[in-house]
Order: sequence, then structure tokens, then C-alpha cells
Amino acid sequence: MTNPYLKKWSAAILVIGNEVLVGRITDTNSQKIARVLTTLGFDVVEIRKVRDDIDAIAEAVKELCYDAGVVITTGGLGPTYDDVTAEAIAYAIGSPLCLNEEALEMVRNKLREIYGQEIEEVDEVRRKMAVLPCLAQPIPNKVGVAPGIYVKLNRCKIFSLPGVPREMEAMLNEFVTEELQKENLYAKVEVCERLEDVREAELAPLLKKFAEVYPDVYIKSHPGIEGERSFVRVCVLASGPTKENAQEKAQKVLSEFLKRSRRRLEIEMIEEIVNYTLNRIEFERKSLALPKRDKKGVIDFRASLEKDAFSIITEFKPSSPSGVRAKWAPIDYVNEVRPCSSAFSVLTEPKWFKGSYENLRLISSITDKPILMKDFVVDPFQIDIAYAFGADAVLLMVDVLGEDELSYLARKAKARGLQTLVEVSNKEDLVIYDKKPYVDVLGMNSRDFKTLKVDINRLHDGGFLIRRAFPLAESGVKSPEDAMKVASWGFRGALVGTSLMESNAPRELCVELKRKGSEALSARLRSRGLTPSVL
Repeated sequence: MTNPYLKKWSAAILVIGNEVLVGRITDTNSQKIARVLTTLGFDVVEIRKVRDDIDAIAEAVKELCYDAGVVITTGGLGPTYDDVTAEAIAYAIGSPLCLNEEALEMVRNKLREIYGQEIEEVDEVRRKMAVLPCLAQPIPNKVGVAPGIYVKLNRCKIFSLPGVPREMEAMLNEFVTEELQKENLYAKVEVCERLEDVREAELAPLLKKFAEVYPDVYIKSHPGIEGERSFVRVCVLASGPTKENAQEKAQKVLSEFLKRSRRRLEIEMIEEIVNYTLNRIEFERKSLALPKRDKKGVIDFRASLEKDAFSIITEFKPSSPSGVRAKWAPIDYVNEVRPCSSAFSVLTEPKWFKGSYENLRLISSITDKPILMKDFVVDPFQIDIAYAFGADAVLLMVDVLGEDELSYLARKAKARGLQTLVEVSNKEDLVIYDKKPYVDVLGMNSRDFKTLKVDINRLHDGGFLIRRAFPLAESGVKSPEDAMKVASWGFRGALVGTSLMESNAPRELCVELKRKGSEALSARLRSRGLTPSVL
């Protein structure tokens, strides 16, 4: 490690003992030491285990001191022949061994306490525990007999603690902590967030990038599975002069990571959708015979929506990645919701939504309401398909298409006499695309593209940002209360699929959505000094 600052705040732990290596004793000391060091603001860079061997211990101490500013050893300080840590530390720092009078007094006092009598002479076996590197400072052992060792090797601080957990903990919590706190260490805080339905491999490139961009924080992922769902817990560890400062730094990095990761995952999913759709359309271009359009003309999609105070686009959705399964056949569904429907939306995407062009043609043939073909439109041939199978409008998604592509496809639709529903997922794009002359209906989707989770509150007051196009709420309208919400936020209609398709009484639900939405929209307009006629 070349950075002396980073080395100063790095620490390593050395566990010494044959009994640990052969599995006779479980090492719990390193875990406790690591936790204390982390709390004090250190980065624990390595935990190593070695046998009771002078050369092995000495070599490990020197290597660890090369990368860390603090090395804590545990074990090998007792009176037996294989307790060789003191000798090894002396060898590592190039110091002879000396009988340390202060350490000897500590041993004598502890023996006096144990046996309850005066100890004039300490026998040779126990004197061994007071023989330390000549440059060392003994660490009091308030629980056991053997003193610990504190010594420096250049800029590396070495603390040698007993292997007995209670003795080690007492020295760690008192002497070691007090000594390290003299350095006025930074506080350290870890913040974590759980990402659902994601694999760790999907986050790996971004984790690597963040580790490079933010070298002063530690970011790590921890994968897991709950039932049939996978998740990844992302944690950021940061330090600062105060706990509040460290918290702010960690939270800032984590928030940025979450924002970037979600966008990256969205992009990956969009790329998968686009690639699949392009391949599908290439196959259909060669194999699909376009029928002659059954309808005599194209129905004005926007004008039909504007006839109602609050319009409902009823969607026929056979299936979806979020779990909906249709309870209704196309003809039965259309007949059920026709009285309250301002327009129909028909899913034609086959992989994720199990849609079909035949459903589009069938529904178009049995209703005089305008039909939206809902698909991931990425190719001009899909506009020809929409027209041929009876659609009056097409969906164009800003999250799927670039601005130039979207503009080109919109012009292609206009040339066919079809209108456009342009879908965005944020309020910034609402403002941008409201100004585009090719946008007839402007919808905002409350669904997260990657997780498929819906948060209707994302739409808050979004409708009032739309001045030219028809403002439409997409996803999340499941109840009359939801319709009232989006209407009060300035949306003049809602596209509703899942709740109607899963309902046993979709007509009644649709009527209530429309009625409550109309009431709420009128009330909100009046509160803004407008009247419903100003729409």
C-alpha cells in the first residue's frame, strides 16, 4: 500500500495458535476485534491465522505491518513452551527480549490476588510471561495473568493480546481502544438498501465503477433469496470527522448508486425488449400477411377521449409480467365494459403480455370505439400492422425509443391516419413531449420499468404540467379512490387494465372510476379558478 494515509487507518488481525488451525478451538476473537476496529474508524484489510511458530508469526507480523497501520495479534502469551508470541514479535521488530519489571509486577500482583498471599518470587515458568521485547510496553490483564504487549514497528502499532476471549476483550475494550482513540479517528457509518428481484451479477459492473469513483468509501453487495425471489443488499461504509458527516457521505453514495443501478437495470431490460421485438418484427415482415383493414375509416382517438369529463381507456390484457391473468374472453370483455369505455387498448405483444394481432382485429370489428394498439413499437412495419388490424392509435414509449426514432414513427403513424399515445415515466419528459406537435395523448406511467412495481404517487400533479396534449394516467388506477387522485392531479383520463381484467364486475368498476374521476377533476379545476368547460 503506497498511500500512507490509507495505511494509517487500515488494520490487520493475526490469530495465533495450533489449536485454532486444527479446529479444536473456534476463533471468535478476530470477529470481536474486527467489529471494534471498524467502529473506531479502521478498515480491516486482512485477518490471518498462523501456527505457534516463531518464524511464521514474525513473518506474518512484518507482512501485515507493510499494509496496515495497526496489527492486533491474539494468542500465544501464556507460560507454556509453545507460547512464543513475545519472542516472535521481538524477532519481527529486531529487538532483543528483556525481563520487563512492570510486566513482572503485574504478574506478581495477579498471583497474589489469585492465591490470597504475598508472592516474593515469581517462578521461572510464570516469569516467562514478563519477558517481552525490550522496546515493548506491557498491557495490564485485569482478567488473567499474562500481560499483553504494545510495541511499534516503524509506523505500525502492534498490540498482542491473550487468546482467552475474556482476557482479550478486556484489553481490547480498555487499553487498545483508549490508545487508538488518541489518534482522533474518524467516525464510521454503514448504510444499506435492499434491491428486490435482481441478481448480483447485474450490479457487478456498477459496483466496480463506484469503487473506482469513490475510493474513500467501501461499497459491497450481499446476495440472498427469500422464497422464490432473489434480492441483493447493497451497503456503503463511510467515515468522517463526525457520525453525522459519515452518515451523510454514505447515504449520498448509496442514493446515487441506487439511482444509477435502477436506471442501468431499466436500460438492460429495455435493450432486451428492443432486441426481442426487432427480431420478432423481422420474422413477421417475412411471414405475416397484412389483412385489408375492416374499418371504413380511422376513428379520432383524442376526440373520443375528450367527449367525457374523465375518460377511461379499457384495456384487454391477457397476461402481464406483474401477474395478471385474464378472466375474460375478448368479446365478453368488450360487451361488458363497452357502456363506460371511452376507448379500448389491446395488447399485441406476445412474449410478456400474451397478446395477439387477432385480438386487435376481433375487438376492432365489434366496437365503434377507437382502438389503441399497445405494443413495444420500434419499427415502421408495426405501424402498418396497427393500421391493417384495425387500430386507430399506437403507443410510443419514450423509455424505449430515442427522440429521433419516436418522431419518425409518429410521422409514419400520422401518414397512416393514426394518432399517438406517447408514454413517459417522469415529469421532466411530460414538459418536453407536451411541446411536440406529433403527440396527441400524453401518458405518464406510474410503473417502475425494472421492478414492475407501481407507485401512483409518482403522478402527483403531473397532469397540470400538460398544456397541449390530452393528459392520461397509466398504471396504478385500481379503485375509485385512485381515479379521484389522478383526476385531482390534472389527468383527464386513465388507462385501466389489470383491475378490470381481474374483476368479476368490470362494468360496475369502470362506471365508478369514471364517475369519481369526473367529480374529482371538476372539484380540482374549480379550486384552481377554472371550470370544467376550460378543458
